Amino acid sequence: MMNRLKGIIAGGKVKQQETAQKELDKVLAQESDLQSQLSKAQSNQSKIQQALTVVEASLVIDENDKQALAQQKKAQGKLEELAKEIESTQEKLVEVAEKKREATREVFRSRGDLARKQNVKAHLSVIAPARINKALGIEEDVFKFKSVPVESKDLATEYGFVDTQSLQPVSSREEDQNEDFKTIVQMNNEDHKQASEQAEAIAREIEEAIKNVFKNNGIELHHQTLINLSRI
Repeated sequence: MMNRLKGIIAGGKVKQQETAQKELDKVLAQESDLQSQLSKAQSNQSKIQQALTVVEASLVIDENDKQALAQQKKAQGKLEELAKEIESTQEKLVEVAEKKREATREVFRSRGDLARKQNVKAHLSVIAPARINKALGIEEDVFKFKSVPVESKDLATEYGFVDTQSLQPVSSREEDQNEDFKTIVQMNNEDHKQASEQAEAIAREIEEAIKNVFKNNGIELHHQTLINLSRI
């Protein structure tokens, strides 16, 4: 796994998912090009080394063979060039690997951030209508206020782990994996709290809207009705 959860979520402003993915794709393309260059250089190095072995075998027979000596010098020079190219490409691959780790982290951060927002919406879509039903004593399903279901996301999956269940504390697992589970639980609790706060704001908005409709039409609501509305 590329990192532990706290290492993934740490940082400044979360990038938009499209931006983060484009940056990762760019780095992956660079890595692919460099790997192709490295593979080609190593292949050429192997071929020239084999050719040099043949040339040097000829020099064992005739150490003054001018053509063989020229080929030997040329092959050795080419091998030096390839060795430098391979070293340079490998260094670039190390740099790109670090960029890829960071770009991948940003993609997971973006996905996780979007998932948290969706989970807030999913929870809100359940508790906001439920508050109305409870306050107004609506029990029959056909009369209940309902919202279109919103799919919730597994934060562990969106942040690059298998799923939340895989992070549940088990005595045989490493300690930081248990910490990852605690962080997921904490984030879920924070998202539920945010949804509850938004549901409260919606409830008060509904309360004021109902009161204003009656008030604007010159109707004074009964005290108990006002209490009931305040309980939404």
